[in-house]
Amino acid sequence: MKNLLHVFSGRAHQRGPAKPGESTDLAGAGLSETTPLSEGAAPSTARRSRRTLPLVVGGVAVAVLATGTAVYANAHKTVMLDIDGQVQEVSTFSGSVEGVLAENDVTVGPDDLVAPAAASSLTDGADVVVRYSREITLQTNGNATTIKTTAVDADELLSAYADRGADVSLVASRSQGDGRTDLGLRLSLEGPVQVQVDGTTTQVEDGTAGVDTILEEQGVELGELDRLSVEQRPTPEALEAQEQAAARAATAEPAADATVDATASEAAPADDPATPAPDDAATGAPDVITDPRADDTQVTIVIQRVAVADEVVETAVPFETVTEEDPTRYKDLDVVTKVEGVDGVQTTVNSVTTVDGVEESRELVSDELTTAPVTKVLVQGTKERPKVVAPKPTVRSTPAPSTDGGTTESAPAPAAPVVTGDVWGQLAQCESGGNPTVVSSNGLYHGLYQFSVGTWQSLGGTGLPSQASPAEQTRLAQALQARSGWGQWPHCSSKLGLR
Repeated sequence: MKNLLHVFSGRAHQRGPAKPGESTDLAGAGLSETTPLSEGAAPSTARRSRRTLPLVVGGVAVAVLATGTAVYANAHKTVMLDIDGQVQEVSTFSGSVEGVLAENDVTVGPDDLVAPAAASSLTDGADVVVRYSREITLQTNGNATTIKTTAVDADELLSAYADRGADVSLVASRSQGDGRTDLGLRLSLEGPVQVQVDGTTTQVEDGTAGVDTILEEQGVELGELDRLSVEQRPTPEALEAQEQAAARAATAEPAADATVDATASEAAPADDPATPAPDDAATGAPDVITDPRADDTQVTIVIQRVAVADEVVETAVPFETVTEEDPTRYKDLDVVTKVEGVDGVQTTVNSVTTVDGVEESRELVSDELTTAPVTKVLVQGTKERPKVVAPKPTVRSTPAPSTDGGTTESAPAPAAPVVTGDVWGQLAQCESGGNPTVVSSNGLYHGLYQFSVGTWQSLGGTGLPSQASPAEQTRLAQALQARSGWGQWPHCSSKLGLR
């Protein structure tokens, strides 16, 4: 009390008002009750008379000090400031949320979340939470939507949607000028995250690191077309537990006595709280995991390898066949090929997109005839064969002597009948029995008209006569007759009266 009196009576007017945090303890300042206030202090009687005033003033000072202490206590507050997940304890004299944010250089926008509201009054021990709004891309059932969220990290956002039964993922933007990946949201402020790529799953302990940092540490390189998304997926341990539970369910034996179990069920209703639930271990029924719990999932960076390549398919285009008529060629001759047909080529190009080796889509790039087919051209003769007329045979005889000593000429023999076009059929019947493939027993003569190979070739024939068509054999037989006469078939031509 004496020190306080000194403060308010003497030293206060010399030192001025105390600064916040400055000690007002006189002993700490090296002063005492008897320390003179200034050089040339008055005698003790004067000091005693001046001490009387401080006693009076001191009474007022105590009252003022008590009131000031109460005001100070009410004005000073300690609050917890949570700025986007970063929590710190701060001291403030501000009376509003807005004030404490301003004191700590926290700027908020119209879409940011502030709780309590910025205009709210501030109380000691309050929690002030600020969540910045971010624009992210959310994908649901293959459809991407851009939304704004105040979630502190991907784990919080995905968990919120999972609680609603929605299966969503965050899609990272890879359109940054520096080639870095922008998710728009941190991964996880608490706990590890997973990386799934190329068929493997790796756990990363520090979930606060950025996507690019994690991928770089894992040695994962992204191709230009690769996709990156962030999802909540079961941990390897959860998947293993599910597999083990499924294996137990598959090998579990049915209850030994279903009737006894049914009777027991009737005797003890399931909704009777007094009746304990059957122990799985006692019944042998496995505890099957159907859905992973929230604790069994982790924020997972999912990398999908995307490749786009052109698929080229060539398809044969059949050629057409046309027949040309040749008026200079006999119609009974075989059709000959003037131009061989060649198939064309139809080329189809599709742009095929595969994701992790599985085809996702294909787009037609081109479909065109790259090689035109060549039409096959056949030639069919239309010229009729002329009818063959056998030459009239003449009979020369020695004139008989006449009775009057002269000679007389015998009467001319009757002319041979005119042979029409069917003579070749008769001749073939005589020579070979009408068989175009017959070969003589000695192997020298072939076909309808029993050509020798040498004669056949001299007429322009190819191969063996017995291998040619009947029409071709007849054509060359007619050519031979025109060149050499009927004597080429001495026996049959005589038999038919052709010579």
